[in-house]
Amino acid sequence: MEMMDEEDIIDAILLDDRNDSLGLCSLQTTNPLHIVGDDWNERFQHAISLPESTDEEKLLKYTLLTSVNRDFIATAETYAKTVISEYFLPEHLKSVKSGQFGGIAGGRKYCWRGILFKLADGQCGPYEGSDAAAAKAMGHDLR
Repeated sequence: MEMMDEEDIIDAILLDDRNDSLGLCSLQTTNPLHIVGDDWNERFQHAISLPESTDEEKLLKYTLLTSVNRDFIATAETYAKTVISEYFLPEHLKSVKSGQFGGIAGGRKYCWRGILFKLADGQCGPYEGSDAAAAKAMGHDLR
C-alpha cells in the first residue's frame, strides 16, 4: 500500500463518514483505505500489522480497523436476518443455501460472504427434542 499524505487520509475518512450517514457499507465505496472482500481475517491482519509510529499512521491503522469492524457487523446482521427469516422455507426458495460443514450437533449451517452462520435445532442431533439444550450448546459455541 502506498503512503498517503495527511490530506488523502482526511479525505478518505470524510468519504467513509459520508457513506455511513447515507447508510452505505464501506464495502460499497471506492474508498482507497479499504481492502474490499470477504476474507475478514486478511483484512484484519492487514490493518493490525500497519505501523503506528506517527499520528498519520495511527489514524490510517485505526480507521482501517474500524472499517473492517463496521463492514463485518453490517454483513453479519444483514445475512443473519435473511437466514433467520427464511429458516422455514423450502431449501430451493432460500436466498442463502445451507451447506454441509461437518459437526454432529445438528441444526443448519450457512456460509455466506465469508461468515459461518450456525442455527441449532433441538429437534435433531444430540439434543433429544430439547430447544433449550440446543440454545445452550449454541451459547457455548460463542465462548
